[in-house]
Amino acid sequence: MMGTTSTRAPAAAALLNLAALCQRCHLNHDRAHHLHSQRTNRDRATGQLSLFAAPAPGLPPKGGSGKTPR
Repeated sequence: MMGTTSTRAPAAAALLNLAALCQRCHLNHDRAHHLHSQRTNRDRATGQLSLFAAPAPGLPPKGGSGKTPR
């Protein structure tokens, strides 16, 4: 069993916001984050730059006003 929250923010780790999931369900719950991390790490390792740097789904953008740049 693994614990997870509906958001990735540490402050959201209240007892009422936690879920006990098996490994398969936990990985499925975090699939979008894992895919984004894999792509980001692969691009960083190969020196690939991104024209449209977007945060992982469910994560707030780093810095700024929270609005998506146009």
